[in-house]
Amino acid sequence: GSGAGTVTTTPNISPDNVNGVGTPGEANAGESSAGNSNNGVATPGEIHVGETESGHIGNGGEANGGQGGQGGSAMTIGIITYNYNGTVDLTQSSYDFTSGGNGGVGGSATGGYGYIGGSAYAGNGGDAGGAFDAQVLTGDCNVSVLMFHLSNADAQISSDCAPSSEVDFVFGGVGGNGGTATGGLGLIAGGDAFGGDGGNGGVAFGGISYGGNGGRGGNAIAINANASGGNGGNGGNATGVAATAGNGGNGGNATAVNGDAIGGDGGNGGVATGDSAVSGNGGAGGNASATDGNAYGGNGGQPGSIDSGSVGGNGGTAVSVGGNATGGDGGGLADGGCAVSVGGTATGGSAGTGGFDGCGVQLTDENGDGIYDVDWGN
Repeated sequence: GSGAGTVTTTPNISPDNVNGVGTPGEANAGESSAGNSNNGVATPGEIHVGETESGHIGNGGEANGGQGGQGGSAMTIGIITYNYNGTVDLTQSSYDFTSGGNGGVGGSATGGYGYIGGSAYAGNGGDAGGAFDAQVLTGDCNVSVLMFHLSNADAQISSDCAPSSEVDFVFGGVGGNGGTATGGLGLIAGGDAFGGDGGNGGVAFGGISYGGNGGRGGNAIAINANASGGNGGNGGNATGVAATAGNGGNGGNATAVNGDAIGGDGGNGGVATGDSAVSGNGGAGGNASATDGNAYGGNGGQPGSIDSGSVGGNGGTAVSVGGNATGGDGGGLADGGCAVSVGGTATGGSAGTGGFDGCGVQLTDENGDGIYDVDWGN
């Protein structure tokens, strides 16, 4: 029921159980109260400053000049006998000519421009072809092998292939010149330059023979890098009744600014063999010129044979401003190259046997007044 009830109890007396009557209670909705919002506390982040670098162009590409083609060999053969043991007499009404082909010129190369300039490697000149003349040969001479051997600068042919002793003219080809190399320009450094080597002169066998001259070594030019001139090719050998061997090619010149310059070596003269023989002269060493770098002249080539009147090549000269200069050594019977240095040491090249040592001239400005003292050295 509703309202407060009263319970009366009597000691030692248990009243009967009486079920109460339940009355459902009434539910009243509670009142909601809005909560309060509080602002959060902000914590400042840390700023990290990154490093910036300026970009630059890439390095220049390298350049490779193509190699010069090899000259073709040539042969003139009157008669070849097979399985015949008799004697063959061959007469001719006039002389003939046999000429080996000239070697091709090596391709030039210029390195690309870039942050660091690209290096340049010029192509080598091609070797010249050889020439052979014979009146009568037996089948013992392997013509295919003979033709292969003629393509080598130091060809040695089989004794079964006897060259002509008649008054025919035989000319070995001229070796190709090496290509010129120009190192690429760069923002911080240039590319090195390497001139191509000259090709070897062709050999000549038979009659009145002339070995071909060796090709000239290619020049090299570099700025903020090193330059090396190519070596000259060797002169071709000659074998005949009257034989004149080819001269060696001159070494290539080298020019460098803020780098070293190295002239190419001269080629050796060819060797002549015959009743009247004149061997070839050695080629001169290439000259070298350097600014704020060292300069080294190339060595002269050796003569084919001093006994037959040939001489070696003179050593190349060397000139340096702000560096050392060393002249190239001379070949046999030839002089060493002179050296001139401004602000450095100058050493003349050594002479070959029978020649003279190269001069050495040094210019120094000890007081910085622009007036140079000259030491003529040797």
